Amino acid sequence: NKPGYTAVLTAISAAVVSAILNLAWVLAGHIILPTGEWGAIDLTALAIALASVVALVIYKRQIVEVLAAACALGAAGHLLATL
Repeated sequence: NKPGYTAVLTAISAAVVSAILNLAWVLAGHIILPTGEWGAIDLTALAIALASVVALVIYKRQIVEVLAAACALGAAGHLLATL
């Protein structure tokens, strides 16, 4: 355990986490606000996103399960919206 290596790896880890969070923020903005205006919030996407966070953080579900459920709910919502 050399302090120099630990500091460098900590900085790299922080940069990677920052990049991932920034990408998640940008993608969430494009999905939840498809037109870029607050009046056009996609409530279905917002509900699925919030339910996914609850399933991952509170109920400790596996990412694959949550992703599959979110995809199914999104597809069902899109299908119902086109009817």
